[in-house]
Amino acid sequence: TTRLITDDEMAKLFRHLEQIETEGLVPYVIPLAIRLQFEFAARRSEIVLLEWEWIDLENRRVV
Repeated sequence: TTRLITDDEMAKLFRHLEQIETEGLVPYVIPLAIRLQFEFAARRSEIVLLEWEWIDLENRRVV
């Protein structure tokens, strides 16, 4: 069955991503892609094809 991720689970995930980024355990694009997937509610294939100029981080949207 499908369920939504809880706020606690989301916070735990983002803390883990921060740790990964701080320690340099993986290329920076991996945690970035995961964050973008949640931020924009996008599929992996949509994130991979994004162009930087399409991303409006200030307004939290893809244009």
